[in-house]
Formats: sequence, structure tokens, C-alpha cells
Amino acid sequence: MSVNLEEIIFELESDIDDSKIKAARMLAQAGDAEAIPHLEKQLNSSNQTVRYFVKKAIDAIKLRASGGGSPVFTQTPPAPAAAPTAPAANKPAATAPPIDPLKTTVRTGAPPSAPQSPIMPAAEEEPAVKPAAAEFPVSNARVDISDSELLQKITRLPEDKKIAELSKVFDEGDYDLLDNVVISKISELAAAEPNPEVAGWLLRLVGKYGGAPFLSGIARYLKSPNPKHISAALDALYYIKDKNLINIIPQFIRHPDKEVQSSAIAALWVNDYDKSKQILDKMLNADEREYRFIAARSILKIPDDKSLELAMAIFYNEEDPEIFKIGVLAIQKKTTEGNYYKLKEIIDTLPSQKANFIRQIIDKFDSTHHVEEAEVSDSGTEISIDMQAEEDKEKERLKKIASSKHDFKKGGKGQPAETFTEKDLEIDVNNLKPVPILMTEIGSKKEADRIKAIKMLIAHLKQGATGELREQIVFAIELANGDVSQRVRDLVSEALK
Repeated sequence: MSVNLEEIIFELESDIDDSKIKAARMLAQAGDAEAIPHLEKQLNSSNQTVRYFVKKAIDAIKLRASGGGSPVFTQTPPAPAAAPTAPAANKPAATAPPIDPLKTTVRTGAPPSAPQSPIMPAAEEEPAVKPAAAEFPVSNARVDISDSELLQKITRLPEDKKIAELSKVFDEGDYDLLDNVVISKISELAAAEPNPEVAGWLLRLVGKYGGAPFLSGIARYLKSPNPKHISAALDALYYIKDKNLINIIPQFIRHPDKEVQSSAIAALWVNDYDKSKQILDKMLNADEREYRFIAARSILKIPDDKSLELAMAIFYNEEDPEIFKIGVLAIQKKTTEGNYYKLKEIIDTLPSQKANFIRQIIDKFDSTHHVEEAEVSDSGTEISIDMQAEEDKEKERLKKIASSKHDFKKGGKGQPAETFTEKDLEIDVNNLKPVPILMTEIGSKKEADRIKAIKMLIAHLKQGATGELREQIVFAIELANGDVSQRVRDLVSEALK
């Protein structure tokens, strides 16, 4: 056995699964029958990916020994940048120029027109990042769908189970063998998939495991008329860092669909962290429940533990039961060995019910990371959150509000409506408040304060605000488009014409 082969065998027997996979592929190419006993030992690996490539390597070596031709791994991965097969559109779409998010307002108008296909027709464009050359000599063979355990499974599963399997793979990484060959096939399946939920999960896998070489294929879904496709594409873009995305993603924060908005903020997190965090901080502190809900959904979608502090802010400050629950689930998702002990330390400082939530998260983490033999059941992926007490309080609060409004409409004892005159709404354009203060005041509970804040922000724009300041103002004004006050909404509509 040559020294080089001994080194490969050493890698095969290491504790690192990626090294095992790489070694198996190299041994398949080398075709040395002496490697078979070493490969067979790895057929008992707990990692499905390792078993897959080891089996392929054994088959390749035996095939070569019998004179049957080149090994299995000499297939050419389909080029990731090629547009997946899609139904023909009436008219091919030209490649769209970069969209200025400051000049595009999706919230106040209809979504951009697009063909009814899940993605746009193939445009003549090159991938953002060209795929790496194949590791081994290649032939012109196309990968067959049976070459992947995952692909074989998802093509046979019924629709409801297919979605569950794909989301599990995305969240837990059960199939970490997903190389560019398999990802290209998944991309093709997404294009041909009529169910937007299934297509969305396939697309998320393409982004997470395929990365930058598949950028152009994923970006085409941003032109889809279906919000589920757009949201999934943005979820996929979280895993791709590209300077052009900084100019493309922000426009979708203004999309009328809440899931699209939350996915856009999450995707922006990896490409422009400061702006994404600034948006989340403002939305979490807004009086409007809608903004806090979108922010919480965004934080849940961000997989890194750097966003744990935002999830903890929801846990400490949020009173809405549904948003609070999202915050708890986000903490669970972001719990790692690095912050596990910090969570344990805060239990004694919390009220009993909140302490119980953190205790459940810690217990779940223990069961997932410290059990040596037994596998964690599917039921252990989400903690049990008993929100009955908070829900009862919320129902009572809403009941009182509804009763108060009803009494007032009937001339009863409800709280009087806010009264103010036109003079109260006048502003001094030569003495405008700073933009950061106005950004806070547009969330005020007083209608008059919100109206004056919008007026001042519009005045800042008219006085020539530029760059980052202008972008902040436009974003704040557009957020106010969902205000409960018709007068505020009218101001916003006029400003955005």
C-alpha cells in the first residue's frame, strides 16, 4: 500500500465526517482493492452521508476490478447556474436592472408582474460564482435520481410527509451529503414542483447546501407572483453573502406579505447586519403589534446565535402571547453550548413561569446533546409552552377594549376619542426634530403625535435628506402606511406618490 494511500486511509478513519467523505471519494478514484476492508468498516457509521459515499466507493472499486469501466464518481455535476426547467412563458423576461429600494414601494401597490411559472424563464446570464471544477476526471453522464437517498425518499413520499421531511432536513441536517450534483437535481425538482410549499422547502435546501454557485437560480424566484416562492428564496439567500444582495433584499421588507417581510429582514442580517439589526430594534419597540410580530418571525428565521439577544428582548418585554411564544422558540433554536450555561444562570432571576420556559429549553438541549445512545424523538423538536395564563389575560384585555369601544360608539362611558385641532398639528419646518426622535414618535399612542412626526419626516425629505438618512426616513414613512389612523395613512400616501 503506497504512502499516499495510507494517508487517505488515515483520513477515512478519522473522527471528522467530512474527512471520511473526502477520503471515500479519493479511494473510489484510486480504485485500489486493498482499501475495501477499510471502507467496509465505515458502513457502520452513524452518519448517513458517510455510509452513502463509502458504499459508492466500494461499488466503484469493485466495478473497476471487474473491468466494468470508470468509477461511479466520474459524473459531471449539472452546472448550478443553469435555470431549472420551467413551463414556457409567453414572453421571455429580460434580466432586470438592480432595483433601488428607496424608489420602489411594494406595500402601496400591486406586486411586480411576472409569468405564472414558479420562476422566470432562463435568462442568458452567468452564475454569480462559477462552480468549482470536478474533483475527478469526468464523463458526460447525468446523475440519476436514485443516486441520492434523500432524492429517492422525497420523490416517493406523499405531499404532507414530503414537506415535513424537507423541513426536518433543512433544520437538522440529517442528509449532509448534499453536494452540487444532488443540489442541482433538487433545484430541478423545485422548478417542476406545482405545490409552492414543497417548492419552497426544496429552494431553501438549494440555498443552504448549494450556496453562492446557485445564486442566480434562486434569485429568479424573487420575480415570482407567489409570495411563498419569494419568501423561500429570501430564506435561501440568508446562506449567500453577495454585495449585490444589499441593494436587492431591502425592497422586500416593504412587501405586503408578512412572511416575505420577515424573510427579507432575516436575509439582510447576513448581508448588512447593522441595517437588519437597526430595523429589528425599531420594530420590536413599536406600539403596533404587526411590526413586533414580523420582527419576531424574522428573529426566529435567523439561525445564528448572534441574534439570541433579540430573542431574549422578546422574552423579557413582550406581553402579546403569540409573539412571546415565537420569542421562546427562537431562544430554543439559538441555544448552543456557548450560551447554554448563561441561560442556566438566569433561571433564578426570573418569575416562576418564565423560569419554567428557560428550564424546558435547557432540558431539551440536554436531551439532544448529552444522550449517548438513544436518539431524540421527533416530538422533542419543540418545547411545550403553556400560555394559558397569558392567553386568559390577553382575552380579558381585548374584551375590555372591545367593550370600551362599543360603549363609546353608543354614547356610553367609554374613553373619549382623542381630540385636537389643526393648530395642534402645525409644525415649524425651520425647527424640525432629529430623525431618530421622529422614528420613535411615529409609534406613539397619540394620533396627533404620529401625524406631526410624519409631517416632520416628510419635511426632512423635502429639505434634501440623502444617503442613509433618507433611507431611514422613507422606511419609517412606509411603515406608517399600516397605521390605524386614516389621516396618517393619507399623509403617507401623499408622500409616497
